[in-house]
Amino acid sequence: MTDRQRYLETMLFGKPDRVPFSPGGPRESTLKRWRSEGLPDRVDWHACMREQIGVEPAAPLAEAAPAATNDAALLRPLAEQVAEVEQRAIAAALRASGGNKQAAARALGISRATLYERLENPE
Repeated sequence: MTDRQRYLETMLFGKPDRVPFSPGGPRESTLKRWRSEGLPDRVDWHACMREQIGVEPAAPLAEAAPAATNDAALLRPLAEQVAEVEQRAIAAALRASGGNKQAAARALGISRATLYERLENPE
């Protein structure tokens, strides 16, 4: 798996072959370099990265999970449904915190270690 594929798998909550080198985002020195090369101070670097590698932003939660029109959609393992909702909540918290995992964990009421565990093993 290439670095790009690994990054995409991680950003899309897939199953990369190993943990990416920089799971928490770029280092401060990297951000400083990007800014010296033209990245504005208050820009969402996640959005810039998605644009560079050609990944569409996630759909809003209302679009991502349309309301079930019948009970048939709910007839699947509960653990699978809970994991799906949990991953959407984690993704929303990470977007809201600009990728800051400590802030996302705090918003979700879980430890940072638990957040990393859920990111690595979504099921």
